[in-house]
Amino acid sequence: MERVLDVFDRLACMVDAQTGVVECKCRDTRMTASLGPGESCRIERDLAVTTVSRMSGGDWKVTRMRQDA
Repeated sequence: MERVLDVFDRLACMVDAQTGVVECKCRDTRMTASLGPGESCRIERDLAVTTVSRMSGGDWKVTRMRQDA
């Protein structure tokens, strides 16, 4: 599993390039998703928005943004 950080350098989620599994935990909430190639997952925490997209070949594209209050 690889760590994915948000725009504030906090852990946003963990991703597994082989299986496509995305895991994230924030406080008491835990989310697990299995993404196929071309699918994405959006994680919002406080003012950070992180989008994780699974590409073909086991690569991940990560987009980090700061959301205005």
